[in-house]
Amino acid sequence: MFWCVVLATTAARRDVVVVNDTFVNTSTGKPVLLVGANVVMKGPPWIPAVSGDAICDTAPSSGANTSCATFNAADARNLKHRLGYNFIRLGVVWAGAQPNGAGTPLDAAWLARLGALLDLAHAHGIAVLLDLHQDAVGTATCGEGVPQWFSAQATPGLIGKPLWPLPAQPDGSCGANDTAGWGEYGGDSQYNIKNRCCRLTNQGSWGRLGYTVQAQETMLHLFASAKGRAAFAAFAGALAEAVEKHPAAMGLELMNEPPAIFRREMYLTWQACYDAVRAVSTDLAVSVQDTSQAALPLGDLDLAAATVEWLKGASGIFYAFHWYG
Repeated sequence: MFWCVVLATTAARRDVVVVNDTFVNTSTGKPVLLVGANVVMKGPPWIPAVSGDAICDTAPSSGANTSCATFNAADARNLKHRLGYNFIRLGVVWAGAQPNGAGTPLDAAWLARLGALLDLAHAHGIAVLLDLHQDAVGTATCGEGVPQWFSAQATPGLIGKPLWPLPAQPDGSCGANDTAGWGEYGGDSQYNIKNRCCRLTNQGSWGRLGYTVQAQETMLHLFASAKGRAAFAAFAGALAEAVEKHPAAMGLELMNEPPAIFRREMYLTWQACYDAVRAVSTDLAVSVQDTSQAALPLGDLDLAAATVEWLKGASGIFYAFHWYG
């Protein structure tokens, strides 16, 4: 289950905006409850195509076995009219959006797919939250999220090395000393699906990948170093600029379930992202969130005083948390 709690105000021309602490449908001027589904493609080409006429349906009860590589008009009609949804949370994975390094333009093919999907959603009255999705931080740590170039920047000596402290597999492979196993395809943009140790780990308790040394060093670089924070904020700003002409795009969720334990630095990064978005858009909603799935009753615990003041006064921010309990 996904929740959005609005914290502040904004006014704009998008299909859905924040007005007086409420999500508002601009075509009716009335408050709207956003209810919908995740649409996340966790590998190339990263954004579903809008072609075809078959809906994505892999529910065991249906007996179907579609690939869900598309989000087309049939999907939109199914969500809107059969299920009564008005919203999707669309994965926009950094690795797919900006594969060529910090400061480089967003990938043209990726942008074309994103634009086509946003236009389709707008035509069917579906609002879209852009989810800067990650699972297990990034490709270098057997997940998806940050690009390989960012992981190499954060942990230059650890790419393709054993992920610590993961236990070995039952056959004894992929442990702390299995440099050959973990080194297979090291540095490859599809390391997470090509490397045998990654595949084996992802079949089991993959959640612990986010708390390996490599993953946490990468998160520390993203949240606490000037270079890492600037790269991530620049991506958020570039994404906001790219969707400025697409009314269906109603906001950015800055990170899916961040596996971070340093709250002060994380919120400073959220503020940097917010500033980058506001430099190009006055009306795109921007999220803040706490660690992992939590809605933490921590208030301003460990936050800088300036961060607290920003949270009180910023327009168009919302608190995004996930709850599976």
